[in-house]
Amino acid sequence: MHELPICFFGDSLVDRPSIIVDNPHFDLPAIGQVVPVRGHEKGGFYKVVSQNLTVAYPEQAFSFSNFAVGGSTVRDVERQVERACSLVPQTVLSVVCVGINDVIRAFQGRYAEGVNLDEFAERYTRIVARLCAHSSFVLCICEPFGDVGEGSGALRAELIRYNAVVSSIVSRLGQGKLACVDLFARFEQVNAALVARGAQIPLWVDGVHLSEVGNILAADAIMSALGAASLWQDAVVGSR
Repeated sequence: MHELPICFFGDSLVDRPSIIVDNPHFDLPAIGQVVPVRGHEKGGFYKVVSQNLTVAYPEQAFSFSNFAVGGSTVRDVERQVERACSLVPQTVLSVVCVGINDVIRAFQGRYAEGVNLDEFAERYTRIVARLCAHSSFVLCICEPFGDVGEGSGALRAELIRYNAVVSSIVSRLGQGKLACVDLFARFEQVNAALVARGAQIPLWVDGVHLSEVGNILAADAIMSALGAASLWQDAVVGSR
C-alpha cells in the first residue's frame, strides 16, 4: 500500500526524546529494578498524533518524519523545511510548531539567537509558502506556555504577540490549505479549569515542555483540527 508522508517541524515540544524498553506486560519489572534501554525515539505529542492517525485511518498507511530539533527558532525551522523538501516527496500533511525559543532567547540574554517579531513574521511566511507548495495540508501551532517563575508574565505577553503573527499568516494565506491550532488558548482554558477544581494535573513539566497529559491535550487539539479540515480529509480519502 502506498504510504502518505507526514512531516513535523519545530523545537523541543516536537523533538521530545524518549526511551525504548522491553515491555513484558504480564511480568512487569519490580519497582526500583534496572531494565535495559533498547533504543531512543521521538516522543511527545508527535508520537501521540502519529499513533492517533494510524488508528483513525486504519485503511491508510502513513510514513512519519520528525525534523524538529530542540532549541530551534524560526531560523532553524526554515532550514528544517528546506531539508525535508529535498528528502521527502510531496507530503499529505506538514505540522509546524515554533515560537517560544525566538522569544525566550532575549529573556535569557542571548540576543543574537533571539528573533525579533518582524524577522519571525518574514521567515514564518516563507515557511508556510514553501510548505503549502509541498503539502496537501499544513497545520501551524500557536505554542502554549506555563509558569517558569520570575519573568513569566512578560514572556507570556511576548509569546502572545508571536502567536498572533502565526494566526495572522494562516488567515492571510490559508485558502483552506492551512489551519491554526491555538494550543496557547486551549492550554490556558484547560489549566484554568483544572486549577479551579483543585486538580493537581500539570500540563507542563517545567512551564515550557509538556507533561504526558499536556502531550495528550496537544494531540487531541491537532486531531480535532484535522477532523474539521476538508482538504486533509479529501487528501487521505482520495489517495485510497
